[in-house]
Amino acid sequence: VYAGDPDLPELVPGRRNAADVLGVDVRDAEMVRQIDGRVLLEIDGRRRRRWALDLAFGASGLGAGRPRSTVRIDGTTYEGILAKRVAPLQALVERKVTVDGDRALAMQLLLLLAARLNR
Repeated sequence: VYAGDPDLPELVPGRRNAADVLGVDVRDAEMVRQIDGRVLLEIDGRRRRRWALDLAFGASGLGAGRPRSTVRIDGTTYEGILAKRVAPLQALVERKVTVDGDRALAMQLLLLLAARLNR
């Protein structure tokens, strides 16, 4: 069981479990079907620690040798988004979320995450 790390933001909020965050909700099925590619999501913590989630969607994502897009976010902003103190699109506009590579693919993932967080 993972007991947490003081240098990393909490990846899954206490009131949720990994299945809540990573599982496909029937309300999101159509949006997930439209995503086709591989994205690396990096959440920075303190002292050069970070979470890295390598996410593959569709045939292109599963067969890709490396991610087409990398999304980076600092831990403070990530925690603010989870607590609904920071709007995901606001963080993107303020460059607290950065995107390298395929921006359209990254935006599809960010819109999916924003929809899940707003419930």
